[in-house]
Amino acid sequence: MTLFLALVLDALLGEPKWLWSRMPHPAVLMGNLIARATSMFNHAPHQKPKGVILCIGLAGLGGLAGLVLAQLGPLAEILVTAILVAQKSL
Repeated sequence: MTLFLALVLDALLGEPKWLWSRMPHPAVLMGNLIARATSMFNHAPHQKPKGVILCIGLAGLGGLAGLVLAQLGPLAEILVTAILVAQKSL
């Protein structure tokens, strides 16, 4: 239900240009974080173990963000999901 409502909200309102022209979109920030972490850890020696640790760390960070978001309630979940789906702008 959360995803359905987020998709409807994003389809109706889209991404506000006035907001994302002043600050980077959260999906862009996440991509930048992954790119920076990859450039720091994706090289020899021990490339594979560092990659595994990086994946576990990023997944854990995402899980922690999800737990915090769940504490804020369903409206916050719908709003954040609508922003991250970005079906019209990204």
